[in-house]
Amino acid sequence: MILMEELIDITIRQITQSDDRDMLRQLAEISMKGNEYDLADEVHWKNTLSHFEQEFAEFDGENNVFFIAEQAKKIIGFARGSRRKDKPEQWWLNGLEVLEDYRGRGIGTQLGQAIIDELSKPKISCLWAHIAKNNIASLKVAQKLGLRIITDVGETIMGEI
Repeated sequence: MILMEELIDITIRQITQSDDRDMLRQLAEISMKGNEYDLADEVHWKNTLSHFEQEFAEFDGENNVFFIAEQAKKIIGFARGSRRKDKPEQWWLNGLEVLEDYRGRGIGTQLGQAIIDELSKPKISCLWAHIAKNNIASLKVAQKLGLRIITDVGETIMGEI
């Protein structure tokens, strides 16, 4: 259990090309836990780590943004967004995860707001998100950020902020 006093030293910051690539392992682990995959599942682990390695290799700060929440050099959450190739004025919020012990304390909302604030600088037209209906934590964060539901089909909600 994490105490509120322990949350004081949390930093939300944008990653840069100079960040240590070892952080990718932490990001992949957070993603695996958030998607309820067993860390011992080697196939999912390799795929998830490969996904983050590819995203980091393509990171340029102009067509994608990536924020992390850290406490004492430990990554406890992240949010990433990328420019839509077909509509460059629009972006996707394509990942927001916070470790379970840190949820419910506004960290996800802070990460989402950091993405919105960064993307507001070039005056984007909107930020899109696909969220699984059973992902209650992400739905709550999206609601706090002002998500307007566009479609509600099957197991997924799509909206814009």
